[in-house]
Amino acid sequence: MDADGADLIHCSAEEHDQMMIAVQAIRHFATFGLGIFLAEAGIDISRSLDLSSPIYRIGIDMVSRLFGQDAELYVDIMLATPERQHAIQQLAATFVRLADRVTSGDRDGLITEFANATATFGGETKRAVYESDQLIEMLSLLLASESNQAQD
Repeated sequence: MDADGADLIHCSAEEHDQMMIAVQAIRHFATFGLGIFLAEAGIDISRSLDLSSPIYRIGIDMVSRLFGQDAELYVDIMLATPERQHAIQQLAATFVRLADRVTSGDRDGLITEFANATATFGGETKRAVYESDQLIEMLSLLLASESNQAQD
């Protein structure tokens, strides 16, 4: 695990369980929901990738990865505790609130929501931009290599 850059993190069982609400349940639910939406909307995933940005492609890779794995595992993670179920309900309510702002054309309200979230992420944005730039670069190299191999 050290070779892969893993760190052993010491925390209480309570802190671990609280963090897994965000790290697992909320993340998996958001990914699951996006996948269900795209399937129900009849989006041609392959064609969307032809027209996509690298960030969209990485996002679709994560959605596709989830649906390529064990459904029971992911469902059990989301349903594991009442706290996880409640957090998922709160996420859904957030999406409804934001969608209401979009459909009402509430530009200022959406900008305020953006600013509030930006304040929460703080210094993490620099790290995230750096890491995602690295992912985009690696993905671009991989795609270029695969395209060159296909042409040969």
